Amino acid sequence: MTFSFCRFGLIVSLSVLLAANSSARAQNVTDPLAAMQGRWIWVGSIEKLGKEKACETPTRFEPSADRRELKYFYRTEKDGKFEEKSGSYNVLYQEGNSAAMYLNNETRRLKNGDRYIWIAIFESPDRFLWRVYGDASTPEQLAPYARVRCR
Repeated sequence: MTFSFCRFGLIVSLSVLLAANSSARAQNVTDPLAAMQGRWIWVGSIEKLGKEKACETPTRFEPSADRRELKYFYRTEKDGKFEEKSGSYNVLYQEGNSAAMYLNNETRRLKNGDRYIWIAIFESPDRFLWRVYGDASTPEQLAPYARVRCR
């Protein structure tokens, strides 16, 4: 009985510590727009090309000075030639480890005609997930679409 009770106590203690650690790790990002500054790649590109090769064509994010806009830049390759592309998001708000924004000039709409509102959720300073506002996907379901910082 004592052994089972001690083992139960150990499991509960470890669960609490692990939950606190993952929560604290995500909370390391208290300014998501500042954290987005830099070069990012999709985890799927790492799986296909390896991180070093994938980081040769990252998406670069730059928040505007007034923090109302998040600009992005990337290169596409076709027939060995690179073309520079860019766009921007209008930032609606940031809160905790996430920021909400909509993509300027995005033509996709929800079934009711509303714009997609994208939420960037930081798991750590070097990894974030995109989630559409109102979608109930879990971090585990969003993980295949995560973005990882290039160094």
